[in-house]
Amino acid sequence: MPKNRNNRRNKMNMLPLFENTKVNVVQNNNFVEDFDVLVACEDTLKFLETIPDKTVELVVSSPPYNIGKSYEDRTVFKEYLGFQKQVIEECHRVLKSNGNFCWEVGNYMEKGEV
Repeated sequence: MPKNRNNRRNKMNMLPLFENTKVNVVQNNNFVEDFDVLVACEDTLKFLETIPDKTVELVVSSPPYNIGKSYEDRTVFKEYLGFQKQVIEECHRVLKSNGNFCWEVGNYMEKGEV
């Protein structure tokens, strides 16, 4: 479990992003029907397993960069890539055929090389 998961979850509850809009925003750690925006702060693979195939129009994710930040647990690079591959495969599974996938990642640097 990431070091500050509960802290991040509490901050998400206070975000005014969709205040005073008609957008149906749901915060849940399992997939639910009938929403415009579903916000989850959960183990990624555990959450993705709750989503039926070809259900989602947009996935937005910012996975851990695995660069040793104070708020993340650094793993062996090969294991990190394996985990990211699993997540990408699950995101592909849940996306509708016309869906979009926004995957925000940082640069990986080793010995001064990107």
